[in-house]
Amino acid sequence: MTRSVADAAVVLGVIAGHDPADSTSWRLPVPDYTAELRGGLRGVRIGVDAAGCTDMVHPETTAAVLAAVDRLRELGASISQVQLPPLDDALAAWWTITLAEMVVAHAAHFPARAAEYGVAARGLLEEGARTSGVDYARAHATRLALCGHMQALFVDIDLLACPSWQAPAPPLALIPADQPLARDLALPSVRLTAPYDLTGQPTISVPCGFSSEGLPLGVQLVGRPFEEGLLCRAAYAYEQASDWHYRHPAL
Repeated sequence: MTRSVADAAVVLGVIAGHDPADSTSWRLPVPDYTAELRGGLRGVRIGVDAAGCTDMVHPETTAAVLAAVDRLRELGASISQVQLPPLDDALAAWWTITLAEMVVAHAAHFPARAAEYGVAARGLLEEGARTSGVDYARAHATRLALCGHMQALFVDIDLLACPSWQAPAPPLALIPADQPLARDLALPSVRLTAPYDLTGQPTISVPCGFSSEGLPLGVQLVGRPFEEGLLCRAAYAYEQASDWHYRHPAL
């Protein structure tokens, strides 16, 4: 087996499962993810939302992702068009929930040691501390509605394919560490990944090309909760049929 997805499957097998120190972790048996890698894609149903691959997505990213979808079809998967629900409200809910829960996670040190935080992290925590109970409840209701939409969507598909990010990898200077991270800047950058934080669905991103400037592009696969084995199997099948994971940008 080659690196990347196979290695990820090994690590997943180690970290998955019930944690006695975490009462919220699930008490489910952990599959042998590496044993599932070679199952192939015959009969696997993959959905693609055309708008999700094109709207606000860089043309080179769109082309690379759709080419990856075609390769998945050649490998035996059946491809169908699906329609994701509108995600603007879900992204706003993700922002509210994430920042509020960030405050809880840092309660031992913030705000008592706020001066020791960087500008970006401190700004997020300060905004999260202003979240009201009504704001959080409203965001949670949006989260539950999105979970219902996705559950219905995955009745007819096994996986969803979409871009990992809407554009080639950005330069580091795009999000300077010494400035507050504004919501208007942050939300567009997570619009293709944050919804699955809300629904608790597993995702995997694999390389699918490079931009004209030599920047990496990725295709994201999304699965049902607790079906990481299928997710790894599909990603592994695509990886074995390409060589993108062996290539590196010129440095």
